[in-house]
Amino acid sequence: MPSLAIAPQNFPWLSSEISRTPLQWSNGQTYELLLTSMYVRINNLGIQWCVMCTDPVLEMSKAQFLHFLPGYHDQGWQNFPCFPSKTSFCSADNFTLFPNVPVYVPISENALVATTCNSQTANRNIDLSRSSSTKHYDMSLCDLVDRNLEFVFDVHSGLVYWRHNSKPLW
Repeated sequence: MPSLAIAPQNFPWLSSEISRTPLQWSNGQTYELLLTSMYVRINNLGIQWCVMCTDPVLEMSKAQFLHFLPGYHDQGWQNFPCFPSKTSFCSADNFTLFPNVPVYVPISENALVATTCNSQTANRNIDLSRSSSTKHYDMSLCDLVDRNLEFVFDVHSGLVYWRHNSKPLW
């Protein structure tokens, strides 16, 4: 399975471990992987994708994230539709996943417990113009790191499966 390491402290964007530049979802390697892959996985360790993921490959795969497909609901996976976007991995009704433009957070979200996401080093912009009734949220690298979230994008169905990965890193 091909993979791309992300820079774990280059907040708030998903950035290549090598270049430290934010990943551009509308061109380059990440755009190509969205066009050619069947599944894309993003977590705090990096990005993985699967090009030849047909049923036999899924059954024999050692990549545990691909085993959720027959029964994702049994393993804590939830899903939502997500649509391609030029400035982010994808966009849903209430949030944007991993934009490569400034990351905005409604003022109500800033009231969360002190986390990497709320620190000045998170480089996220608190948006005072968004009212507390606005539910839009820009998901960024600090959400992956702080909340240990894991996302798998089924490119052909346009669904993003996500879960909180409670397993310790070590």
